[in-house]
Amino acid sequence: MTINIKSLLVSFVLIMGCVSQQERTVPSQTAERRERSDQAARDAEEAARRAIEEMESGGTRTRTSVPGSQPERDAGSAAQATLNTATTVPPWVLSPRSVYPETTFVSAVGSGPSRSVAEKDALFKVAGVFGQSVQGETSVISWYSEAVQDGLVKINKAEQIRDSLKVSVAMDSLIGAEVVEVWYDSTQRVFYALAVMEKAKTADLYASLITSNVQTIDSLTKGAEKNSLEGYARYQLAATVADANAVFATVLTVIGAPRTAPSLLNLKKAVDYRLEAFAIANTIPITVTVYGDRSNRIQSAFESALNTQGFKSGRSNNRYTLAVNVNIAEVPLQPGVFYARMELHAQLIDNASNTVLIPYSFTTREGHATLAEAENRTVRFAEQKITEEFGSLIQSTLLTILN
Repeated sequence: MTINIKSLLVSFVLIMGCVSQQERTVPSQTAERRERSDQAARDAEEAARRAIEEMESGGTRTRTSVPGSQPERDAGSAAQATLNTATTVPPWVLSPRSVYPETTFVSAVGSGPSRSVAEKDALFKVAGVFGQSVQGETSVISWYSEAVQDGLVKINKAEQIRDSLKVSVAMDSLIGAEVVEVWYDSTQRVFYALAVMEKAKTADLYASLITSNVQTIDSLTKGAEKNSLEGYARYQLAATVADANAVFATVLTVIGAPRTAPSLLNLKKAVDYRLEAFAIANTIPITVTVYGDRSNRIQSAFESALNTQGFKSGRSNNRYTLAVNVNIAEVPLQPGVFYARMELHAQLIDNASNTVLIPYSFTTREGHATLAEAENRTVRFAEQKITEEFGSLIQSTLLTILN
């Protein structure tokens, strides 16, 4: 007996529609149950229709249900390449230059067990075309792109390159690089992605970005009060923008700079601005007061973190104060083991404006056979945490006062 699968599916669609309609006419059924029933019917109908469409197209309809096929970035953030699940190997997998000529594009193929891994691999390899100095600085470009989106850095073409900025942040990649092809090898269960940069378009874009960045650096380092935390933040941001310019300049030396590009030889280095930021920090004493610190270990940890950024620490009255409250208490959890719990709350305050510039807090708990050692371990963990993260927190958080 021959079974017509398509006819069965069509019948199934009709039956589910009738069942759904019949259930909607039952007065005693609650609204919630009706909604669940309706949704189930709609889902079943949609699944059946997709199956019918695929049979009618000869099985060539693009599948989106391949495990790991969903791109990592949001669907609305930028244009995304369509997933190709054909059984034949696309030409670009073996030779990307045969599809995207080297005279016009920089291209690279990446692979991985999921779509997102393959896309990141391809974008990473595109950066590698320009050397290790660029490939190792994609995180700088990602941060720069985020700063542009947040309004910390002003550029001339922010709206035109909005999608490129979003991809750069989400995928930790160069601005202007994009994934244009994705193929899933169902036999090997491997994803392949092709990333490209259009040379002429990228050259014009990077030349424009360098020009905008030079203007941004000038505005950050001129005017306003220099020897303040705001001045320190300005020079740190200028250093990051200069880092981005160095990457853009390196790319331009490979693909060719347009005539409109500024002189790449006269760009100031990021290290110059970081040294200036460190010098500014050295003129800013910060009063550190810690309450509940039994052995001054927390005080020393905060002072060490400040000193690594160039700030002086002291206990006299200054414009800036780091006020810290520490509370350590025993927590009874299980017999035979003592637990000590610490709550720490800190605020970096500008006394001139009575403004909290940086809030900082955490809790931690450690256990041991003796209460004294449990408390010691808790303090030791806090020391390490403060030393490792508070200094960098100052840099990142202070940038928000510039926006």
